[in-house]
Amino acid sequence: MHPEVNNISNRLSLRKPRRDSLEALGSVLELIGFEGFVAKGGTQNVEAALESVRAAFPTAQEYQPDFVAELADRIVMLEVKAENEIETPQVQEKARLAREWCLHASTHSGAHGGKPWEYHLISHSAIQANMSLDTLLRQKSLT
Repeated sequence: MHPEVNNISNRLSLRKPRRDSLEALGSVLELIGFEGFVAKGGTQNVEAALESVRAAFPTAQEYQPDFVAELADRIVMLEVKAENEIETPQVQEKARLAREWCLHASTHSGAHGGKPWEYHLISHSAIQANMSLDTLLRQKSLT
């Protein structure tokens, strides 16, 4: 771990998860050889640097949810999966990370007068053509 991570964390009195994020950033900087990258004016192969980060942090892949819907009282992130995929470790890890992201987004949004965020993982078989989003979310919360 970079000594700077400890210095910054202690100076700012960072709590978990911000300290975890700072530690991850320190790890990324070590992986890509950031000092050499800057010294060379950024001429290091950027794709190779990104690939090393992806290998070390597989959950840091770009993630785009299937749907994001703004409702009157909240913003909803929806991920639709086949019923047989919902319990797979990869889908469950993405769901965990998406829920965590929504918590952070809600905190930030709330501090700035915005709406809270929530995440829903939905089986494709739960969706019906004549169903509103509110009905789908109510039905999901009953199961």
